Amino acid sequence: MAQIIEEFDLDAFKRGDERSFRIIYDKYYASLFAKSSKLVYNDDDIKDLIQNAFLKIWKEREKLNSISHIRNSLFLYTHNDTIKRWKKLCIRGGPSVSPESIHKDFIEPTGDPFREERKWQVIEELYNRKMISMIADENLSDQRRMAIRLHWVENKTISEISKLLDIKTPTVYTHLRQARLTAIEELRHQIPGLLTILWILVIFFEKK
Repeated sequence: MAQIIEEFDLDAFKRGDERSFRIIYDKYYASLFAKSSKLVYNDDDIKDLIQNAFLKIWKEREKLNSISHIRNSLFLYTHNDTIKRWKKLCIRGGPSVSPESIHKDFIEPTGDPFREERKWQVIEELYNRKMISMIADENLSDQRRMAIRLHWVENKTISEISKLLDIKTPTVYTHLRQARLTAIEELRHQIPGLLTILWILVIFFEKK
């Protein structure tokens, strides 16, 4: 079914009408921001990515023939640029915390509720970053990388991924479980004493 946005005039948009552009901007900005924030944690970086996506569709507006075309282009450009930014962050060690910066005493209980909460946030961030970084790992099969992207970036369920990739549900489950095990093994070598907590996280994410 074709998408409809009230008061949006496609012909005016293609002619360069700024009001029509603003309607599109207001419609999709929040969704684009939410998508990018799963991989990039700096708000200014996210804003730059989204602005670039809107700039691209504005430059090629005469070629865009429907609202769906505009929306798909926005999400595609933002997604591609976000992945590129993510790769750079992974190479640099990440935007906020790296495994090398965590010591064994950080893993052990402190009795400080604020520090404990932050500890779990950091561990979850490391785990998720390790999982999502596999999307760019060319040593993995295209099918596994796509399964990881659909699950961790787009929040698709195993059954949804099965239908999208036209593979059996157990195959999807195997791809995701092997990815989790790989993430655990890599982090286990980087962070002493973290294995038990990572297994707890795996159980948590298995139920999502």
